[in-house]
Amino acid sequence: MFSANTPSVLTVPENSPGGTVVGNVVATDPDGDTLSYFLEGAAALFDIDSFGSITVAQGAVLDYETRASYAVTVQASDGGATATHGLTIEVSNVEEPPGPPTGVTVAGASSVSLEVSWTAPVDTGALPVSGYEVQYRLAGAGAWADHAHGSTVTAATIGELSAGSGYEVRVRALGDGFGEWSAGIGRTIVAAPVAEGALPDLTLIVGAPPVRVDASEVLTGVGLIWAHVSSDEVIVTVADDGPVADLTGQSAGEVRITVTASNAGGSASVTFSAKVKEVSDEEEVALQHLFDGQARTLLNSVTLVIGTRMAALETQTQPLSALTRADTWVTTSAELFRATAQGGLWNRSFAISGGGQAHDDAATSPGDAPFPGGVPRWTLWGTGDVQTFGGGAAEARYDGDWRTAYLGFDFHYYERWIAGLALSRGHAQADYSFGGPAAGTGRLETQLTGVFPYLTGITAGGTELWITVGAGVGEAQTVRSVKVARDEGDLRMRLAAAGMRHTVANWKAVRLSVLADAGVALLEVEGEGSLAGLESTARRARAGVELARSGAFSPYLQLSGRYDGGDGVSESGYEAEAGLRYSGARVDLELRGRWMALQGEADYEESGATASLRIKSAADGTGLSATLTPARGSTHGTDWVWRGAPMPTGHSMGNGDSGMTLNGELGYGIRSWHLRGLITPILGYAQGGPGGGQLRLGATYAANPRWMPVESGIGFGLERHTTPNGPVYGGQLRVTMRW
Repeated sequence: MFSANTPSVLTVPENSPGGTVVGNVVATDPDGDTLSYFLEGAAALFDIDSFGSITVAQGAVLDYETRASYAVTVQASDGGATATHGLTIEVSNVEEPPGPPTGVTVAGASSVSLEVSWTAPVDTGALPVSGYEVQYRLAGAGAWADHAHGSTVTAATIGELSAGSGYEVRVRALGDGFGEWSAGIGRTIVAAPVAEGALPDLTLIVGAPPVRVDASEVLTGVGLIWAHVSSDEVIVTVADDGPVADLTGQSAGEVRITVTASNAGGSASVTFSAKVKEVSDEEEVALQHLFDGQARTLLNSVTLVIGTRMAALETQTQPLSALTRADTWVTTSAELFRATAQGGLWNRSFAISGGGQAHDDAATSPGDAPFPGGVPRWTLWGTGDVQTFGGGAAEARYDGDWRTAYLGFDFHYYERWIAGLALSRGHAQADYSFGGPAAGTGRLETQLTGVFPYLTGITAGGTELWITVGAGVGEAQTVRSVKVARDEGDLRMRLAAAGMRHTVANWKAVRLSVLADAGVALLEVEGEGSLAGLESTARRARAGVELARSGAFSPYLQLSGRYDGGDGVSESGYEAEAGLRYSGARVDLELRGRWMALQGEADYEESGATASLRIKSAADGTGLSATLTPARGSTHGTDWVWRGAPMPTGHSMGNGDSGMTLNGELGYGIRSWHLRGLITPILGYAQGGPGGGQLRLGATYAANPRWMPVESGIGFGLERHTTPNGPVYGGQLRVTMRW
């Protein structure tokens, strides 16, 4: 039987799966027999076991919205008697909300509102969707704010927002409860960008690093998207990152660069010009200054070498008809390795000279004879010249050298005139640097072949004159840090120089002379890139007086004014030199001091003093011979053509004081009967300047003319030159013949 406490109502949630326990209904038997339980009504939905436990049947579907309760009867039997109990099983309601909306889209509707739209959920839950709930917040903020919606429309406009701000939005459906949230992100529409000002025009250099442009200060707004466009990417390429762009010049030309900033409110643009050059203005200036230096150095080298040769010929302009015997002679010398230093055996020159039979025809005066002596006296000569130059300031500097080999031939024409022709082959190499946005370095290399006819002589009035002109062609090229390829061009040269000396008064042993000289050199390149249109003109002029006394003691004084002009320089100033010469039977002594000052774009001063002592061997060459030459400062003589001393280049920076130097040489002549000649061992030493010291060792041999019909000699020498990069060794061999 069932007791009074047996439940009459049981509850189970809807959608409970099979096997879910609903409750227990238990009866008792007085005899203690085993009971069996049966369930009548809704037997397909519920099961009851032998212990009276009621469960949801497998496969049963309990839906509150379809049926909320079931009336069933429970029977308990011991096999004979049966007891029953009425029971109500109630199905409790469980919410079945809709799924999340899909396709949530957030777009700007205005500067202070957002337009939100979505699609209704596919799963509406147990009931149809009855509405939607919309919430929003600033991106990354904590609390959400509700937007009143209250309808089943799948769109909403959220207003009263902050302009230009980003917002997060979420939406959920309402039905049998609250559905899941579906999120979206959006930004309010802002005002269109504004152009405030302009970007400056740019100049780019081919091969130089990119130039960076930042447009954020001239195009303003929020949420901007940037674009930089070149009108011709063959000329300029653009690599942009937001408002910043790197512009790279690829080839010469000019383009327009357009920068555009845009957002949801609109767009704005600015345009500027970008010009691409092969060479920057700073490099053009540095290269022009270097080329000006080369032009001045070329003028100095030619006038020095040709002038030195003409000065040496002054002693040969006496009337050749005074020769009383046939006197033909040849002298040669050849340099081996790298022979340097000065004096004695060591030199960079050679000469081969010859003469002819004296003219005996009294009917022909010496001044009228085209070739005195019947055969022209001639000289084939050669020499090398090294000129260094440098200048500039701060980042714009240059320095280099010009090395030239000269080969010349001259001959006497009439009594007082000598004509000649010199050929030259030179190579210049100079490094330069420059500043500016495209700062860098470069090297200019030039090779020049020139021809220089020259003429020197003495007029009937005693005026010494000389003149030389020149022309040349060659090549030029630059190697630049901003460009991999070399720039090349054709080099042309023209040059003219002239000078005179005239004695205006002669008081016994004292002579007063006036002297003047002038020169001009033009260098120009027809090339490409950095060499396009490169040209330079160098001019020099000087006039002065010389007061000198002849005799064993010979003091002299020279005073002159000077002008250096042309491209890149305009300087004027004075030069002065004073000295004393003594010549004795066994001793020669020379003392000399010089001063120079130039004023112009950069003031320049230099001074120097030198002394030279020479102990001569005996008349037959035997015995001790020595030279000792200490010097301080710049000792180049002011008489730069007549004495063969170089005129200062005028573009080296700083003071002309070159410090203290010492040069000496010691020899001793020994007559050898076994070798039938004179042997002279030679030891030389030079110290001073940045090049370090020089040690020279050699010997000469001169054959005794009594035993050899041809007067001849031979000399050889070795040299060790100490440099900052280690020692440099050289040697020389000289052969002399006279007959």
